[in-house]
Amino acid sequence: MAGVQGTSSATCRGARAHSDQHTKPSLICDMQEPFRCTVDELLITYIRKLDPKEDFKLNGQRWYLTSEQNKEYIIALNKMFEGKVEYNRKDYAKRCKLRTVLKEEANKLGLYLRGEKRKYHPYTF
Repeated sequence: MAGVQGTSSATCRGARAHSDQHTKPSLICDMQEPFRCTVDELLITYIRKLDPKEDFKLNGQRWYLTSEQNKEYIIALNKMFEGKVEYNRKDYAKRCKLRTVLKEEANKLGLYLRGEKRKYHPYTF
């Protein structure tokens, strides 16, 4: 995409643009990449507070959060998406909810892909 300015790898440590694979929705993966570091940071911070013996359960060969801890994490995740971040748009205040940024980025990319915008500049933290 010649009009796309910047790449996901510039916005988040360890991130990179995804290749087109038969069974994986690469565009969705690329769109979520700038936000991955924020979600990962919340998850890592959350897990560090948990008790490995009480808050996880083994199912086969994999460990999972208990049902209660999973609910608590979802609440924390939703609270994060309601938090405000810097976002420079003409029709929005300088700060808006992260949830709004996600929606706006999808809309901006859609406008670019339909040829209604000449360039797409992805959101960066």
